[in-house]
Amino acid sequence: MKARIADYLYINSTRGRVTLDVEGDFRNLYDKLKDADVEVKIEKYSPPRTKDANSYAWVLIHKIAEKTRREPIVVYREFIRNFSCKTQVTCVMAEDAEDEIRDFVSGHLGRMVDVGESKIPGCVVLHKKYGSSSFNREQMSAFIDIICDACRELEIETKSKEEIDSLVGSWK
Repeated sequence: MKARIADYLYINSTRGRVTLDVEGDFRNLYDKLKDADVEVKIEKYSPPRTKDANSYAWVLIHKIAEKTRREPIVVYREFIRNFSCKTQVTCVMAEDAEDEIRDFVSGHLGRMVDVGESKIPGCVVLHKKYGSSSFNREQMSAFIDIICDACRELEIETKSKEEIDSLVGSWK
């Protein structure tokens, strides 16, 4: 939900009050949550990426796959592995790792997990990499840039710099 911080009141060293101006009708959600503790995460708003940009990334991935005689999903996952702008490291019990990995990657083409050793006996470290479906505009912009770089190396035609800037520029 998009909002703007309207006010902050310092109460003491452990409490404060934030007032938000929210976009849209918040009444139903307010009625459901007004008497409950809620978890709040406030970060700078990043508008969702455009479908056109995502579609264009896949067009280029398919061109690379055709030129290199590989499957598009293999090419996509290689870009994700090398790009890895969005990762999470988790330590889990070794016997739970398989279930944790399955739950994380289920239903996501680009998600992958590298398993490493842990200093804690009986545990492993999972290095979780998220696919492009979780990228914000800036991350998707950088992702398309590396795909375009690969296309240029393979002499695959891409949109002009102006057209790419137009796609990417609308994200910022």
